[in-house]
Amino acid sequence: MPSITITKCEEITSGEDALLGDVCKEFFVVGDVDGAPFAVTVLPSCGEYDYDQYPQSRLGEDDEPLQTAIGQYFEDNNIDVGRVGR
Repeated sequence: MPSITITKCEEITSGEDALLGDVCKEFFVVGDVDGAPFAVTVLPSCGEYDYDQYPQSRLGEDDEPLQTAIGQYFEDNNIDVGRVGR
């Protein structure tokens, strides 16, 4: 299991989802996986992870451990991510 450290997490935008009528939150998350940096925009309302920088050398094609770590970070820090969907 890779060692994942999250060093920064900030809400970057809030918009309104026309279909749901809800505010959609986006988060910019930065950190590293076994020393390899990552930067990703997380859109919980649609389950998307838009990578600006992906630690390919540490995770290959499987980003599930990183997604799980980000979700745990949100929970541990009581971050309200808004409506979650997929």
